[in-house]
Amino acid sequence: MWADSDDELLAMADRIGVQRKWIQGHPVLSFGKHRNASWVHFDIAISKRTLAVKCGAIETDRFGPVIHTTKLRLAAAISAGDETAVRAARERLASYEAIRVRHNGAQARQVGLREGDFAALADDLCAESLFHRFLEMRDQTRAIYNQGHAATVLKSLLGIANKTQLNTDERAQGAFIALRADFDAWKKRVSV
Repeated sequence: MWADSDDELLAMADRIGVQRKWIQGHPVLSFGKHRNASWVHFDIAISKRTLAVKCGAIETDRFGPVIHTTKLRLAAAISAGDETAVRAARERLASYEAIRVRHNGAQARQVGLREGDFAALADDLCAESLFHRFLEMRDQTRAIYNQGHAATVLKSLLGIANKTQLNTDERAQGAFIALRADFDAWKKRVSV
């Protein structure tokens, strides 16, 4: 949990029943290694997070604090008329937003894999250069140079026309799971 000001942060901590001694990143109130945190905040339990939202807090993701402080720096640079600082803050903000998008995309892929999205798993596997080497050695194929070629070889091995069939064809799923197990075992034996 974090806020624009220490007073606002401490008021919310008091309101939801988090002891002030758990503050991190504060030069005076924090203790030990917690004083070295990047920004002033509390790490709170999920139950306290729910209570904070009920008390008016706004939920954010892990990128919220850094994006918010960058926006504050941008506003200060604009009001000061410092074009160099404005440009730097805008570039930093764009960079953080791009990282957030990549992170959220990776999380969505992980959720899909947990739900049985074999096509997404096949895409990730075909992007690995080590998987390319595995296919070359296992099936004595010629060199695999890119993700598209790896995908073509994989589809041929599994007897499917496209990777989305992996989500519906149980025979192909079984073959893919076996291939993935072979790859994982091979990867442990091979030093890269």
